Amino acid sequence: MTILPLFVLLGLLEPALQPPAPSLDAAPAVTPAPVVTPAPVVTPAAATAAALHRAQAARAWEDPVWRRLLHLRGGFFGGLSSEADGTSFFLSPVGHDDPEAELRATVTAFYAPEAKAPFAPNAKAPFAPNATADEHAICKFPARLIFLSAKLGLDLGALPRVTCSKFEEFWKRAEPHSISLIFSSYYLNNPASAFGHTFLRLNKDRRVKGKPAELLDYGVDFSATVGDDNALIYAMKGLTGLYAGQFKLVPFFYKVREYNDYESRDLWDYELELTRSQMTLLVAHLWELGSTSFDYYYMTENCSYHILGALEVANPDLELIEHLGWPVLPADTLKVLRKNPGLTRGVRYRPSLRSTLDARLKTLDGSDLDLIDELVSHPKVGLSAALPTETRVRVLDAAIDLVEARHAKDLMVGGRDLPAHALKQQILEHRAALKLASAPLDTPVPDSRPDLGHDSVRLGIAAGLADLQGGRQLSASFRLALHELADPARGYPESAAIEFLPGRVRWAVDEARLSLEDLGFVRILSLTPMRRYNRQVSWRVSAGALTLHEHAGKQPIVASGEVGGGVTLATSGNFLTAFLLGDFAVQGPQLESGDWPARLGIGPSGGLRLRFHPDLVWMTGGQSLYFPLQPSTLSWRAISTLRWQFASGVALDLAGRLHPALTELELGVMVYL
Repeated sequence: MTILPLFVLLGLLEPALQPPAPSLDAAPAVTPAPVVTPAPVVTPAAATAAALHRAQAARAWEDPVWRRLLHLRGGFFGGLSSEADGTSFFLSPVGHDDPEAELRATVTAFYAPEAKAPFAPNAKAPFAPNATADEHAICKFPARLIFLSAKLGLDLGALPRVTCSKFEEFWKRAEPHSISLIFSSYYLNNPASAFGHTFLRLNKDRRVKGKPAELLDYGVDFSATVGDDNALIYAMKGLTGLYAGQFKLVPFFYKVREYNDYESRDLWDYELELTRSQMTLLVAHLWELGSTSFDYYYMTENCSYHILGALEVANPDLELIEHLGWPVLPADTLKVLRKNPGLTRGVRYRPSLRSTLDARLKTLDGSDLDLIDELVSHPKVGLSAALPTETRVRVLDAAIDLVEARHAKDLMVGGRDLPAHALKQQILEHRAALKLASAPLDTPVPDSRPDLGHDSVRLGIAAGLADLQGGRQLSASFRLALHELADPARGYPESAAIEFLPGRVRWAVDEARLSLEDLGFVRILSLTPMRRYNRQVSWRVSAGALTLHEHAGKQPIVASGEVGGGVTLATSGNFLTAFLLGDFAVQGPQLESGDWPARLGIGPSGGLRLRFHPDLVWMTGGQSLYFPLQPSTLSWRAISTLRWQFASGVALDLAGRLHPALTELELGVMVYL
């Protein structure tokens, strides 16, 4: 592809520069041929010098768009530094920290003859230029070319004729009709996705039977290259930036299979209001990002952060990164969109495989469910022909969804010889024989739209009584992220909680004593209500430190780690939820004489949650642990909380806590930031 088609492709040429279309109305006129004076030929060296002169006069390297193209941020000790870490992203040896030097090197490289510019792309980035090709700067940095052509008035005629076959192939795949930001809901079974995930979707203008053919679109994802690291290694390396994060172009249907089907995560689609030229600049920049990597930090420079950084390139008026706090969570990305009025066209919900199954099962009665059980147990037999056709259609459709949800892993990543494939195929054949279209399925949109949820950081202050005998106390609580079941429900899963760095300190006024009551590293509670076709175990895990109130006058602080599993029951819609778990705990060191350095305990824990309203939730729970090898063999605690969000981001909290040697009753205010 020559340079001229590349410019046309990227929309660089103004309409006035295109040949005018002949008029169909005007009669041809005979006019004398004009005298044409040949335009002077501008050499690449002259064009380079002229462009650099204009750049110097305009101080173009200070333009916010140029800095965004280089992903420059202010350093802790001042100055600028790029967040991109791959050397192939820079044409100047000092371009990582010097935007002027990188601009000069880029302009010079654009006018250089085609060939032998050194380039070492990141081979793990799927849409990076081919490592064996000598890519010209024009092909490697089309977004920079667009910006500098507009900013400096580059002489297009003096640019070399180059072939950009790799970029052309990428463009044909990616060229969007519109662009969406996709949020994949919280997935507690994978540490990398516990807080959710965001990625871009490049929407094509394709329709099948009048509906958008979304599965033919492409997604652009930024994620860490983790390999086979376990959850503990992932946490340590992810928090300290030891992973390399990369942009990847993947077919959207891969993401649907991974998130919607395999992990049963709902997807939320936020279509962005971008002009054609803005989308062109964004996609061209995504190509550039494919050749580099970024240090990946789980709580800051993560998927959400770098997706926003790419979006900022499209429109210089957008302020996205500036609105982010710390930590940076995927849901925060969506809230930032709302702080830029007009950026979002609309929001669409794509239910997961499990959500679709639940919606379909609600349309069936008990006899239909019995038929599903028979069909799944004896797929070769099928359903009785005596049943009404409509009944067989309903049952077969639900059975297909059930098999896909129950055997998602085998169907997606297992071999074709696995029993799940044969089971699904037999049911599909029964369904195809009916030759009757399914009725439309209405899957209700849950009240968990992530941009409407409370902010993740929480601060609280409270005052109350200790031991219910007039002892006064004050307390302060804090949490870095994200949500517990007593928090306002809107925007979050009804039966899942994850907290990172929660803590509470207490001041006993009459004793003038300050104590650290609780300091957690992480707490996760995943409740799965038991249903006829969903028997998953509910579970919890926590790690941190707490003060024990087991004996009067003794309040040791111990490190604590706990895991548990059990069952959950809930009403339809999860308005009332009850759970009972069996826990295993390790605590230490102990301060009592005769105790081991650490003590091991087992026992039950449970709770009851009542959601009166998305802004009014009552949560009560408790735990009892038996330590068979210790002098103090029994420890227990209970807490009950009624929390009301009476204004956006502000809640009243009435809490009672009960320990063997301490009883507390407090009224406080919590603020979500």
